[in-house]
Amino acid sequence: MLEGLDTIDWSSLTHAHGPATDVPELLRSLLSKDADVRLQACAELHEKIWHQGTVYSASAAVVPFLYDLLTHPDVPDQGCVVSLLCCIATGEGWIQYGMRVDGEQTLRRTLASQGRSLEEAIKEAHAALEAIHRGVSAGLQQLLPYLSDREGLASLVAQTLGNFPEHKSWLVPAIDAALALESDEHVQRGLAESKTRLTTASAGDCDPARF
Repeated sequence: MLEGLDTIDWSSLTHAHGPATDVPELLRSLLSKDADVRLQACAELHEKIWHQGTVYSASAAVVPFLYDLLTHPDVPDQGCVVSLLCCIATGEGWIQYGMRVDGEQTLRRTLASQGRSLEEAIKEAHAALEAIHRGVSAGLQQLLPYLSDREGLASLVAQTLGNFPEHKSWLVPAIDAALALESDEHVQRGLAESKTRLTTASAGDCDPARF
């Protein structure tokens, strides 16, 4: 489990608070026998790789390992893993967030103080979003069982599915089946919205570049 974790150059990846060198230990902490350690690791991962709804290069690198954890039924607190995957899948590029909140000129000045250009940062953020989309898409079927979860995960999964129109051939029937059994209005709404996004998507709508 978590094989290959140490083969990644985490120091070259970033999350909301800088280099992602702490991510491997946080992922391993999700396997701790201590529930408090697992809870803290889950909270820190949410804070760092999905900070205020934004995603980073480290967010993309984490996805395969989260799916790895999800395939082992003896891993505790799998709800945290599902939540992280859904949050990452629906996250906003940090550049987009910065442009929207701070404005282009402020962001340019901030990046310039770090020796970086806005164009370079946009390219990197775009690559991270593409990697996130590919990674989550590859294991998307693993999220379907959680459509029946009653602890809040069903709504997260329902909203996530609509981001992957390339899989609408099997996602739409899965959503229809879930809708037929679902009684929670909030989850029903999320499923219906995702179905609409899937069925109205054009071929280019799976492009994850959200700038």
